[in-house]
Amino acid sequence: MEQTLIAALGEDPPPSLGELCERLVCCRSVVLRGHFPALCDRLLENRRAHRARQIEKLRQQLHVFSVALPAVSLEQACKRVGLSRQQLIRLCPDGCAAIVDHFERSCRESKQRKVEAMNRQMHQIVRSLNQEGKLPSFKRVRARLGKSVSQSWTTVTAAIRTARAGREGRLS
Repeated sequence: MEQTLIAALGEDPPPSLGELCERLVCCRSVVLRGHFPALCDRLLENRRAHRARQIEKLRQQLHVFSVALPAVSLEQACKRVGLSRQQLIRLCPDGCAAIVDHFERSCRESKQRKVEAMNRQMHQIVRSLNQEGKLPSFKRVRARLGKSVSQSWTTVTAAIRTARAGREGRLS
């Protein structure tokens, strides 16, 4: 038993007392602790140190995810580290919060860039129609929009109103 405990001190990851008992087949952890308390304490200390190293490694991985581009969702981070959402939140709540914040901020910024690009395209179309001497109606603007651009009535109408206001200002 003593030799098995001594050998276990050098293992990475260190086995639990229960695992050692399974290896020895004939004892329980209480028996090991009763005969070899110092070795058992060292083994448990090795397990705690190993767990602390694993958690620190996990924190570092989560930090990388919290600044990654493209942003990583918490679900993607869970898959990459091989832990459930609950486990990850329990072990590293701050790291999880940073990932969620970064992902949400990235989504908002992406949406804002798309809206700005769409508005630029709308204004270009309306200007082009004005230069051609055509009224920038909803139907004409929509016909010139690309397939990837939102074709919502309210967005196109707002762009048309803006363009008409600019056109009327130039005519007076």
